[in-house]
Amino acid sequence: MNEVMRSLARVCNNREWLRHLLMLEKDRRGAPRDRLVFVGIADVAQQRWCEQQAVLKSRANELTFFTTYLADRVRFADRLGIINALPTDDDSLLGVGSKITFADVQKLCEEDQRQTSERNRHFSKASPTFVRIRRMGGNGSRAQMVDPDRGPLQRKLQEENAAAHRVRVIVSRDEAMLRGKIDQALRAEKYPTMRWHFPWRSYVVVGMPDGITDEFAYEYKSTRSRSLLSFTKPVAFAQADLYGYFFIRPKKRVQIHVLQNETTETWEEPVDIANAEGTLSAFNLVDVGAIARLPEAWKCNSCEFRASCSISQAK
Repeated sequence: MNEVMRSLARVCNNREWLRHLLMLEKDRRGAPRDRLVFVGIADVAQQRWCEQQAVLKSRANELTFFTTYLADRVRFADRLGIINALPTDDDSLLGVGSKITFADVQKLCEEDQRQTSERNRHFSKASPTFVRIRRMGGNGSRAQMVDPDRGPLQRKLQEENAAAHRVRVIVSRDEAMLRGKIDQALRAEKYPTMRWHFPWRSYVVVGMPDGITDEFAYEYKSTRSRSLLSFTKPVAFAQADLYGYFFIRPKKRVQIHVLQNETTETWEEPVDIANAEGTLSAFNLVDVGAIARLPEAWKCNSCEFRASCSISQAK
């Protein structure tokens, strides 16, 4: 890690400073400070699950996506030789990377992918027991899935093995979000990927597909049962269409794994530009004050925003 990246790490670990920078960036853009600007593609796609949840989640995560936006600009500016030190004044820091193009980002990511492929030829694959869990803007940590239906002796051995390797234990029927990440790490098809941000109206939209090739953007999801598949599919398609729309790919490849019967449904279709733009427009309408449509009442019961949501139907 060079000095630019060490300085960036200090910024990214200071949430108060990041909040200050976020407000300054909104000022620079002429946006009201209470206006949502930085959003993630995955959160916007939740509009197809619940219109209100997508906006509430985006507001809760805005600082994270702003941090990702800032970190990516600095990281690529450093690699391209645009800077050799992190600016010390806030305005110059926010201006770093303003001339980086999407073509620049694609070129660097292609170089990384070639190097990764070369390294993989010389090293055996890691055990699938452990997977690395990454959060947007975070360093990541390893975790192990533990099957609660195994006998006590087998489960104890699993837990001891995890402790010996300093990895976190995840019980498979608990912690749904982490369980989904682990399921994806173990079952999803492996493609290179990249992360970048794009302007859309007054928003900065941050995205990182589950995979991306010259031909398609890849999205993987899992769902507990076939009855939930019809609710998961619109979200997965919206997310894949948004990736294809912003990353300029002609096709999308979507896979949804159904845990109930251990089957995986696969679709490969042209990117639906109308669906991508419609998702963004519908998200924007609720964000600026339109009344969201009521979701199915059962969705509210497990929603993290049920206590504060104005349309929550949770009992």
